[in-house]
Amino acid sequence: MEDDGNGRNGTEKRIHDLDAVRPFGVRAQPLDLTPDEARALIDGVFRSYGLDPRKSTDPYGWRRLSLGSADGLVGIVEWQPDEYYLVVVAPLLELPTDPEPPADFYRLLLALNHDGTFAARFSIHDNVVHVGLARPIRGLVEEEVDDAIRAVMVVADSYDEWLQIILDTARGLAPLPLSELPSIKMTPKEAQGIGAVLAACDPHGRDIFRYLMEHWQKAGYVVEPGTSGIGLKITIGSKSYGLAGMRPGVGERRQLVILGWEGLHQTRLFPVKALERFQSTVAKIATLRVTESTAHIEVTAAFDRGSAKALLNALRALAKTAHEPRPEPRVEWESSLPQMNITVGTKTLAGIRKTLLACEPRTQQIYALLIAGWNQEGGTVQCNRPGRIYLKFKTGEHEFGEYGRRTHQFNLAVLAAPKGKENAAIDVAWNLATGDYAYLAHLPDEVARFEALVSGLPGFGQRGAVTRLVVDEPFQAEHARALLQAMLDLKSAEGESPPTSSANEPVP
Repeated sequence: MEDDGNGRNGTEKRIHDLDAVRPFGVRAQPLDLTPDEARALIDGVFRSYGLDPRKSTDPYGWRRLSLGSADGLVGIVEWQPDEYYLVVVAPLLELPTDPEPPADFYRLLLALNHDGTFAARFSIHDNVVHVGLARPIRGLVEEEVDDAIRAVMVVADSYDEWLQIILDTARGLAPLPLSELPSIKMTPKEAQGIGAVLAACDPHGRDIFRYLMEHWQKAGYVVEPGTSGIGLKITIGSKSYGLAGMRPGVGERRQLVILGWEGLHQTRLFPVKALERFQSTVAKIATLRVTESTAHIEVTAAFDRGSAKALLNALRALAKTAHEPRPEPRVEWESSLPQMNITVGTKTLAGIRKTLLACEPRTQQIYALLIAGWNQEGGTVQCNRPGRIYLKFKTGEHEFGEYGRRTHQFNLAVLAAPKGKENAAIDVAWNLATGDYAYLAHLPDEVARFEALVSGLPGFGQRGAVTRLVVDEPFQAEHARALLQAMLDLKSAEGESPPTSSANEPVP
């Protein structure tokens, strides 16, 4: 996190313990409903839709309703003893078992969860893709029931047919005849991907997307279809980089051309003036919706072939200015900071530097000891934003409750810089063999020894879910070495294999 100009690196914005800062008394306590009262709210909403709750209730007590091609269920579920939730859920499609959908299909669902599903979320249960929403009934009112139902049903009706097209494409079922595909060179698999995207567009969108693909490839550049869109890319050296993408419309959303925008600065491929000319030109071609890193053009009737041609000219002009990415600038390491023999990425190295600069020299030495000791034994060190340095632990594959065999990566220790009146502190993972996140349940004895050692160190304390070692005067270098050895013993017991990285930079 960047310095705010007042000598602070932003760590004062972090909440360490939600329970400790709960604003009791700030607002009135919400009304605590009974399950029957919550069901009465559902019935009231159903009546407002013109539906008879009695006729809409199945033998299991779920209220059923439909919107377009989607069917949904609404009910009250006892999540845990005496904890009741409003649940709205709609099944979308059944997944095939042979062959199973590719990983890209599941990645698509996760990507849509980020910004394409309102408050609802996709999930998979009994081999069926669902979209759903759940919230406690505490404080529930009819408006919130209505909002929850609308959030789920609109998403279900918008996505069910499109996701079926994507799934059919993954299974090799052509969604469009060959005559509807663009006249470009493509493999059968690429043709399926392009067909899936075009099938989800209206006729105008298909025409514009075909035009963009045909003329982009004719200019010597790369057309690359994906699960949920088609990329327009350039090749520099052995790598390809996306300048634009085409995404189909879903539900009421129109098909989009998504342009690299501010994000193009991060690639370090283009001169700054070339990017400025590109953005200025495109802004005159079509109405843009600019996000943090991209710009979106809705492909409506107003964006015709003339607009598409102008956009292609702007993209080609920008592509001609591309060059091999400049190397990331090396991090200047102050001579006053501890020297460490570590190998980490440039971004992490810069974060470590800023975090250490926010600490007093004694704390710098302690943190350097832990960072170097963990990294040299193959442990992952990460610091994407200054203020907190993560020493990460990766488990081997083992049984993890209902989730089956899997691996886990978690923060075994977090080295935090001072924040406001709080001293520097080390947050330590706890209850690793018995808690909700018992990632090391298969090593109960080793975890017990680790926790016994940590609890005996100076500065040990627990507040809510946080276990912390305060790094003040009593906590000395020998205590850091004892903590490091306990961490390494735990790592050795797990038999964790060292991680690999393709973008590492040693500290000078």
